[in-house]
Amino acid sequence: MPYRTPRLLIAATAATVVMTITAAVGPFTLFWTNQTRTERNQVEQQLDSIRAVQGLLVDAETGERGYALTGKDVFLQPYYVARSQLPSALQTLRISYEEDLPEEITKVKDFIEHTDLVIGHLDMVVKLRSEGGLEAAAAEVASGNGKHLMDYVRDVSSEVIRGEVQEVAALDEKLNTNLLWAVAISAASFVLTLMLGRFMYVSMRRTIRRQGESARTAVLASTQLGQSLEHLERRNNEVGLLAEMARLLQTDLSQEETLQLASTYCQQLLKGTSGTLFLYRNSADALQPSAGWGHEDVTHEAPIAPKDCWAIRRGHPHVAQHSHELRCAHYAADDESDEAVHWCLPLMAYG
Repeated sequence: MPYRTPRLLIAATAATVVMTITAAVGPFTLFWTNQTRTERNQVEQQLDSIRAVQGLLVDAETGERGYALTGKDVFLQPYYVARSQLPSALQTLRISYEEDLPEEITKVKDFIEHTDLVIGHLDMVVKLRSEGGLEAAAAEVASGNGKHLMDYVRDVSSEVIRGEVQEVAALDEKLNTNLLWAVAISAASFVLTLMLGRFMYVSMRRTIRRQGESARTAVLASTQLGQSLEHLERRNNEVGLLAEMARLLQTDLSQEETLQLASTYCQQLLKGTSGTLFLYRNSADALQPSAGWGHEDVTHEAPIAPKDCWAIRRGHPHVAQHSHELRCAHYAADDESDEAVHWCLPLMAYG
């Protein structure tokens, strides 16, 4: 065709490449961002684990000091609580560093080992106060062994926390850099796409004018295709609803649930219509309104006799599109307009 010149082909190829790059920026940016956020969340979890252990150590030390000074068991409550929670907290800390750098794992192991030593010393002071009294406990506290261990644990944890905080800052910077690159690439791709689009528009306008009839045909075909797609989408939706309804009907439903199901799906499948589902009474001498959709209110409808419906009498569907056609006796007298189309469908079910 006239508009398939080398320049247009090159521009179309370039536009395709640029749009492909633009479309790929989103997924890649999401991948980078999620990866960085995952790493950051892991570091935050490590920080929380270290701080949790620190808090439990402080609680245990506070309870130990209170008990050592007073000898009252009430001061041991935070000590026992912290003592019971420390094993799981240390296990969580150990697991969070399993895949970290070797030097970080070494620091955390050292921290955990000295934490165990601190707990052992606290246990010893509590035991001395309980068995040997204040003097024995005070002598051990005055030796400075517990303070030395606690200071060492604080130093190690501070060093680890400082490294993790620096890592969080680096990850935040990396995340911002990735986002800036993504924005820059998207902006550049957008500008290039506009330029190429303008070039293609200007180059094709003359050809489009010469192809007026073809364009009108294309528009008509596009309209028909849109209508076909809309019809196909509607049919697919109806098929999906019917399949869903069929699956539900195969389940163990009561009669009330079955009628409710029929009413719900008729409302969706038969939009813009109103109808009532009648069921035979046990005596088979009348049909009782059991479910409805649209504007029909079955609570105000009276039962009908089988002879009042031509579909039941004839054994196949009956349609009345105009007021002069044969109509069923069960329709209301005020529903005789020529615009109303009445369908009666006899249904039979087994099981």
